[in-house]
Amino acid sequence: MSSMGKSEIGSHIRLYLYRIPKKNHYAMVQLGDQFAQMFRNYGCYAQSFQLESTETSEDFTSVANAVSINQDEEIWLDLEFTTDRKHRNDVDTKIQNDKFAGLLMKQFLGLLVKGSKPIKSDFIHSRTYIEAK
Repeated sequence: MSSMGKSEIGSHIRLYLYRIPKKNHYAMVQLGDQFAQMFRNYGCYAQSFQLESTETSEDFTSVANAVSINQDEEIWLDLEFTTDRKHRNDVDTKIQNDKFAGLLMKQFLGLLVKGSKPIKSDFIHSRTYIEAK
């Protein structure tokens, strides 16, 4: 994806960061594939990633330190790419009206570390933000 510019992936990204018990790894992989396909059906590129390493250089901190985890947990990151705010809102509306999406979300929340909540944030490409000012 490093060779892709904002025109290929869009200028808006939604980020989800969450913890799951390691025992739920395979179930999350399968669920992530279903989510990705659903998002593709609605014209949005989405992908899930598992934290690979907690090692970092001296001037940085690992996300594992910022989102404290236990040894029996994993940190996952989901990214959704949309072209602009309208596209993101259209995708959100379609997903909110999709009963299958509701079932997937219920399964997703059931795989998280008990008592935890996923972090959800929307980001806009920095050039898009500057151009909008």
